[in-house]
Amino acid sequence: MRLFVFDHCPFCVRALLAVGLKSLPVEISYILEDDIETPTKMIGKQMVPILEYEAGKFMPESLDIVKYLDTNFGDAIFTETQNPKVATWIDDNFGRVNEYVMPRFAEMNFPEFETASARNLYITRHEERIGQSFAELLAKSADYKAAMETELEKLAEFVDLARVQDQKYSLDDIILFPLLRALTCVKGLEFPKAVTEYTEILAKQGNVPLFYDQAC
Repeated sequence: MRLFVFDHCPFCVRALLAVGLKSLPVEISYILEDDIETPTKMIGKQMVPILEYEAGKFMPESLDIVKYLDTNFGDAIFTETQNPKVATWIDDNFGRVNEYVMPRFAEMNFPEFETASARNLYITRHEERIGQSFAELLAKSADYKAAMETELEKLAEFVDLARVQDQKYSLDDIILFPLLRALTCVKGLEFPKAVTEYTEILAKQGNVPLFYDQAC
């Protein structure tokens, strides 16, 4: 099997975490941000992640990929009950997290940004989608920091650290971890201890490195 991803993409990280937690022999291929041809040949449009689950057979959609891997290879591991508070927290913060980290991602070293054209497309695409420049978003960093630290304190009240320490997982982990991983690229952002431990445990168990070394 082969998984096509962007390293920065939270949806791709869902699939990467599932592969790592299940220790599956999946080849990881990073495509360029401006590579339209490769995914279009596979699924008819530019989109990642994409799993080539059999030769010439491709599956998009992150949660579909996670469920396919969990169902078809070894014992299912994403079997714990989901907490609706996690879904609410993600709904409330998904946009905020992306606006906070994307200008920083644009300066970081990712395989999908190996060419100037790929990096520039990432910037222009997301600036147009958000309706603000990355410079404008960076100028609001203090406001984002204050809001995000408040939200992380809320998350600490119900993040299930003990469960992941026991290697028991739910789809909450698959959906939440990518956002927390993304936030590790923000230099000086303070995480509650429980949230830090939760994030670092999943990163280690799933073999998905965090961004501390590139934090800016």
